[in-house]
Amino acid sequence: MKKCIVLMLAVLLFCAGLPVSAFSQNDLNYCIDEEGEKTYTSKTYEQVETINYISGAPVAELSNPEDLFIHSSGDVYVADTGNNRIVRMSKTGEFIREYANEADPFYQPTGVFVDANGDVYVADSGNKRIVVMNGQGEVKTILGKPESDLLSDVNDFTPVKLAVGTTGYIYTIVGKDFMAIDLEGNFKGFVGAERLGFSLKRLLINIFASEEQKARLPKDNPPSYTNFTVNSGGEMTACSGADNGQIKTLNYLGENIYPAGFYGEIVQSEDYGAPQYPVFSDICVDDAGTVTLVEQRGGKVYQYDKEGNSITVFGGIGTTRGYFQSPSAIDRDANGRLYILDRNMNNIQVFAPTEFLNTVEQANHYYFSGDYEASLAEWQKVVKINPDYPLAATRIGKIYYKNEQYDQSLENYFNGDDMTGYSETFGELRHLFLRNHMGVIVVVALVLILALSFGFKKLRKHAKKTLERFYFGE
Repeated sequence: MKKCIVLMLAVLLFCAGLPVSAFSQNDLNYCIDEEGEKTYTSKTYEQVETINYISGAPVAELSNPEDLFIHSSGDVYVADTGNNRIVRMSKTGEFIREYANEADPFYQPTGVFVDANGDVYVADSGNKRIVVMNGQGEVKTILGKPESDLLSDVNDFTPVKLAVGTTGYIYTIVGKDFMAIDLEGNFKGFVGAERLGFSLKRLLINIFASEEQKARLPKDNPPSYTNFTVNSGGEMTACSGADNGQIKTLNYLGENIYPAGFYGEIVQSEDYGAPQYPVFSDICVDDAGTVTLVEQRGGKVYQYDKEGNSITVFGGIGTTRGYFQSPSAIDRDANGRLYILDRNMNNIQVFAPTEFLNTVEQANHYYFSGDYEASLAEWQKVVKINPDYPLAATRIGKIYYKNEQYDQSLENYFNGDDMTGYSETFGELRHLFLRNHMGVIVVVALVLILALSFGFKKLRKHAKKTLERFYFGE
């Protein structure tokens, strides 16, 4: 019976001119709002290539790779952790060079970064050090734990991920903080440390517990950063294991300038019982401020614009194209293609943006650069492709609002279920109505006041006569 139903559905789709694959789960991308509600959208990324082997490499297969970096030249660098090496390859997987530091070999390197000069920075985690090499693989310097009185509490210097900022400082995740080190190995401070939120339980313990009781209790620690990237302006954008505000963009003062909020999705797990919060394993940012993250529990890819709005979600756990087993790293090339590294599958999947997503990105580019007319034209193209795309309605509503076309703005905010924008626009309409009709409103108000006053006097007089008749008769 089930086979007959599937066959009938396929026949109907064929007759309607729709491909059967339109119902494939892999084609279902979606956006999520602040309440976690999904809106399914047109496909945003197409899986175009899988790099399973490094053509021409001494060891062709990757082994539990942990990090990936795409240089401005287009070359791809992979921290091939299980093989104790850094591999440099072309974007299509042809071997270029291997960095293994044969005189003093790497041991389980988990992070890699390449600067504009082609120097390779390696988080040699197993050896608890940072190794800097030139493009030919010659070691320039090796940095261990910096010597500083300020690091007396740091017992374990195990760099996991790293990047180089515009100042030339090396930033690395050590424990729960970002540590800054110069090329001479001098400690330059901690940056953007996560803070513990308010806890009533912790407050009561601090007030009423004895010192002995406090000493026996486990210490509360802020959530750890899991990965980060540094843009051309020197800003660090990081993801963390927090239950909220998992994305942060830190300016030169170490202050977060990315919108606060919850990112990702909470999954109700039958295996674990308790809700499972997202664990982001890596993050990348393009020049427009678009943030893309890969999440390891659900194998999903999440993308947000610079205001924290959901652009797309795709992927999932699986072994077929477009799915992942344990995604460990992500980066983006100059053409907007995403390279996603999977530590369990030992491969890299490459995703190219669709025409729909390119239109969304072009619309956002015009919007954030202040060219609202061009942005409106692009968003209207988006609506033609996908009428229900929520960000399009919100952006169009904002553009109409900025142009003081409040009726059109109200309609689009309503269609996009943007109650904040709808309320703001309604307030402007109310203010505009009052301003344009103030004279009429004042006259009507005076007439109403006079009418009510006259009516009250008549009512009072009538009530008085009624009482006199009741007590004294006619």
